[in-house]
Amino acid sequence: MVRIWRRCNCLWLGAALVLLAGAVHPLTVDNLADGETLRYPVALLRGTVGDPSVKTVETVNITRRERVAALAHKGRFVGLVELAPGANELSFSAGGENLKITLRYRPQTNSYIVRVIYFIGSDGATDYQTPLPNDPQNFRGKLATAAKLLQTFTAESLHALGLGRRTFNLEFDGRGEVVVHVLRGDKTSDEYRTLDGGQLFGEVAGEIA
Repeated sequence: MVRIWRRCNCLWLGAALVLLAGAVHPLTVDNLADGETLRYPVALLRGTVGDPSVKTVETVNITRRERVAALAHKGRFVGLVELAPGANELSFSAGGENLKITLRYRPQTNSYIVRVIYFIGSDGATDYQTPLPNDPQNFRGKLATAAKLLQTFTAESLHALGLGRRTFNLEFDGRGEVVVHVLRGDKTSDEYRTLDGGQLFGEVAGEIA
């Protein structure tokens, strides 16, 4: 009986080790479901990858023909994907694993929109401070990206609170790009720089209004 018990115990232990060895988490997207509809264009993706040594998850929006790399660490990954209106077929690959899901983007019809304004001096200078030696000074691209990320962050924050992925609407042009309005002030750039924080805010807010 002792010999039989030992043999059964060894068989059970061996089977458990096999199950544990095979218990590898597959490549998954955990925060968004296949077929889910978003009302904003930049999707934040959080997921799991089977190989914990993987550093990046290659993400392709087949619909937009765009490829990005999502950062991975210890079996988890986070990435951003920009969506086109309608259905977007997304492909993920990492560590020999592959996954495809579809996300839908339906632009908001909310008439209340947030407008992005770049306020400049009367001299028309649009350059901004930057640590990059060869910065292309693309203020429109920077502001548009910041606005879309803030829109996504708002949606994810409200969703985490159980309120759904609600967010504000942005002003988009016919190509789906964020509209960045350029407004010239009454003073030159140097004159605005002489004002302190409160004075500057009051001056600019009055002119924008």
